[in-house]
Amino acid sequence: MPKPTKHKLQYKRAVARANTTGVMLLLITLFQYALPALYLWILRLCGNDTSADFWGLPAATYLSLYLLMYLLTAGIPLWLCRAFLYPKAPRTDTPPKLSADRRLCLTLFGVALCVLANIFSSFFSDLLYNIGLPTPSMPSMGDGSFLILLYDLAVLAIVPAVMEELLFRGIVLNTIRPVGDISAVVISALLFGLLHGNFAQAPYACLMGLILGGIYTHSASIGIVIAVHALSNTVAVLTSYLRLYTDSATASLWGLVILIVVLMSGGVASLWLWRHPLTREKPAQHCRRALLNAPFLWIAFAVLILILIIRTC
Repeated sequence: MPKPTKHKLQYKRAVARANTTGVMLLLITLFQYALPALYLWILRLCGNDTSADFWGLPAATYLSLYLLMYLLTAGIPLWLCRAFLYPKAPRTDTPPKLSADRRLCLTLFGVALCVLANIFSSFFSDLLYNIGLPTPSMPSMGDGSFLILLYDLAVLAIVPAVMEELLFRGIVLNTIRPVGDISAVVISALLFGLLHGNFAQAPYACLMGLILGGIYTHSASIGIVIAVHALSNTVAVLTSYLRLYTDSATASLWGLVILIVVLMSGGVASLWLWRHPLTREKPAQHCRRALLNAPFLWIAFAVLILILIIRTC
């Protein structure tokens, strides 16, 4: 019996990785929606009004419980995927060595792109709101005090950045990379957007997934994409605080200052990156057609799209 060729082995590996990605996403989806429902049901049993601001709790207690719920819904599937589903195949390429200057410039450039993506997607969200589609309920942000602001930054900016990047770029994108870097970035970004479960957030999450996925495949550094994600979230939290707890003139002024600083820093960083291109190895041969034989991946897509439609209607 003839041995399978190298191309056939690569194809089978790509199919297996794509199917594994689908199983991961189904697992993540299960915890994303089942655990919060159980969590809120327990709070209601304890006599809390979960429809009220801060679930009827003090701001610090609310943020602590919200953080616990997030750690469970993201941390459990992260551990399960890493322990039981993540392929253990060794790397076939050598990660590039990045200087401190390049790491800084990639971070600043990525934050600027994410802020622009947020501005662009906000127009789309406003359009959806104007035609009557519901907007998602966002977690309330403290009581305006400085200490609660710091806690908010930890809960809403830093922790989500760490957990989501470890899960989506560190595991999901890496798992599906045998189908090709471009395909892996696009698929992981679409899945990342759909997992947010509403039309208002999905466009920004997809754009952010494309940006972070591109930076990750370019740099092979999970630390850089975590920093970009965390800083982008920080900008969003700070601008939201300004709108909530200052007058409109002050909020507009400081919001404009933050935007100018971020975009100017990103512009300078992009010029440095353009002047100092990174030498890369020739990419390995990939098997995009393996996606056609990955039913679990398409099932995951179908489930997430169905959830998105149900939650919108």
